Amino acid sequence: MVQEPRVSIILLNWNTWTDTIECLESLSSISYPEYDVVIVDNGSKDDSVARIGRHLGNSGWALKGESAIGEIIVHSYEMEIEHGSDGSSAKKMIRRCDVMLSPINRGFTGGNNIAMRFAMEKLAPDYALLLNNDTEVAADFLNELMEAMEEHPDCGFASPMILDMAADTIARRTNIIQYAGAAQSLYLFIPVHRRQSELDDGREVQPSFTGYAHGTCMLVRAQVIREIGMLDEDFFCYREENDWGLRGKRKGWKALFVPTAKVWHKGGKSSGQVKGMALYYMARNSILIVKKDANPFEKTVFALSFAAFSFPYRVLKLMLLKRDIESTKVFVKGVRDGLKWKGAAP
Repeated sequence: MVQEPRVSIILLNWNTWTDTIECLESLSSISYPEYDVVIVDNGSKDDSVARIGRHLGNSGWALKGESAIGEIIVHSYEMEIEHGSDGSSAKKMIRRCDVMLSPINRGFTGGNNIAMRFAMEKLAPDYALLLNNDTEVAADFLNELMEAMEEHPDCGFASPMILDMAADTIARRTNIIQYAGAAQSLYLFIPVHRRQSELDDGREVQPSFTGYAHGTCMLVRAQVIREIGMLDEDFFCYREENDWGLRGKRKGWKALFVPTAKVWHKGGKSSGQVKGMALYYMARNSILIVKKDANPFEKTVFALSFAAFSFPYRVLKLMLLKRDIESTKVFVKGVRDGLKWKGAAP
């Protein structure tokens, strides 16, 4: 029997242990066998670490040891499972779950980089799967993503169909689309999700190339990580997947949308803990990505359109229509910090 490629599934937790536990429960039912889990607690101030540890213990995971990588503490768990469809072909295998404790919040980029660096050095996966902790997954979602990627060796990134997950209802999994592929242009840098808010009617069944993979759930080849590096930590959160995809594109790697893989996403749970966080980083990082990834002509068109239309429109909308002075200040600060950025590519 040919062994499937190995996947490291990466989850970030920041004061949202209930989401992380629900995501882990969802992952426990997936049918793809060859995976490990790496959880990074991003400097939580609540009892997330204890809650997650207790859940793992109650779910059959055995704590095998504690180690340190610099200032990062690692709790390593293992579980023995059977892999095989019947008794004659079943075999025992060990699955790992490593919980990494960061003393500070390093954002989406820094937290995922901690996990990817650990996975690449300790677990040697063929793929890394970056998965938001406020998601639930279909049982076959990873099979579908892996099959598509194995059939498209020129693709470095892949994302599933991402659907809304309703809050506080019995039937939480909706068929309202958040992401079904996307398009982007650095001339204006207004990323657009295809079919957003439409209903998933099942008409899309074939994988297709897309402008970028979505950070909510993104499968990445280990080869790509080795070639282009990890996420740019200057972004902290938001737009980092756009930059990563553009860096991959320059090396010839494409992005794939896989409609038969399904993931449900709540959205905004971590950034919503800090008022104005999403607005600030969206504004700042839209400037960063153009400064970093656009060619001179794209930068010129973006600068002219942003100064003449986009910036005054957003300010007037926030101030006059919404009468939100605080958000206006946050937006302007994001733009200002983006313009001041003089960083370099990783």
